[in-house]
Amino acid sequence: MHRFSSKEQQELVLAVDEACSNIIKHAYHFESDREIHLIILKTDEALIFQLSDDANQVDTSKFKPREWDQIRPGGLGLHFIQEVMDKVAFRFLAAPHA
Repeated sequence: MHRFSSKEQQELVLAVDEACSNIIKHAYHFESDREIHLIILKTDEALIFQLSDDANQVDTSKFKPREWDQIRPGGLGLHFIQEVMDKVAFRFLAAPHA
């Protein structure tokens, strides 16, 4: 298993934080009584961060980073997450938190 440097650890924390922020802002529209579940799985090959929410299904094909010339404050989240993580995937599960 890969040992993460201090810088890599900080980047992982920020990437997960950014993903949570995106759920709060875009899925929950800042509703304060909603939950986000985080599961961290460690295998011999990977460290997996799985976030789940109970928001309505959204079209994940629209989850694309903005073009660099369209970036405004707060618009770098997906760029950052994709830069830090080896793989980013979105999927809809019929049962919340399943």
